[in-house]
Amino acid sequence: MASTTKKILYYFIGVILLLFIIQLISFIINDNLIFPNILDIIKEIFNIFSNKLFYINLLNTLLELIISLLISILLGTILGLLSGKIKEIGMIFKPIISFLRCIPIIVIIISSLIIFRNNNIIPYASLILILFPIIYQAVYEGTISINKYYIDAYRLESKFNLFIIRKVYLPLISSHSKEAFISSIGLGIKALITIEYVCGISNTIGNSIMNGVNNINYAIIYAYTIILALLIMLIEIIPFLIKRIKNTYPTIL
Repeated sequence: MASTTKKILYYFIGVILLLFIIQLISFIINDNLIFPNILDIIKEIFNIFSNKLFYINLLNTLLELIISLLISILLGTILGLLSGKIKEIGMIFKPIISFLRCIPIIVIIISSLIIFRNNNIIPYASLILILFPIIYQAVYEGTISINKYYIDAYRLESKFNLFIIRKVYLPLISSHSKEAFISSIGLGIKALITIEYVCGISNTIGNSIMNGVNNINYAIIYAYTIILALLIMLIEIIPFLIKRIKNTYPTIL
């Protein structure tokens, strides 16, 4: 308990330090239009939260993220398992995955714009191309790192079916791929905002930021930056909170 309290204390010290750095940068630049002070940014944060349109835009953005993430997890898990289990498939996918992981995000966005030319498809297509290689690689490495003892013990070589995958393979690779899944959420949000901004997709967080740029309202841009950073931290900490609750109260979950 004391350790948890200490962690929370240090975390809030870090938040205060961050706010101090923002205020210091504002003081050094000495131009409230380009870099507003922390009070103006906090004021914009409250204005954003009091605007009903923000919640609609946030919901649209999160739905795009969830759908793209689920498709990426499904494809990445299936192909990662197959590549880890069948050497030839892994060799075929290796250059493809390496190529996708090397492409800059902005190039993926522009390519999607050229190929699809449909704002309803572009966010999903771009985000899947960004997230799929990360999840695939994590599942693939988790699969090939499974101890041979378990393979022999469960006779997986001759019984590679849905039951074995669900009961044996997925639990064994979960510890290896969990971090990749969590980090892909944060990356997904950042990439999706960029996609929405570049493509000008209406009723999204990215579009709201673009409106702030067009209206030369930089305070709202920094406000959205802080909100999104807090959102990413919240999403990334949820699995750890669930695990802690499950360990503390095993009968609840």
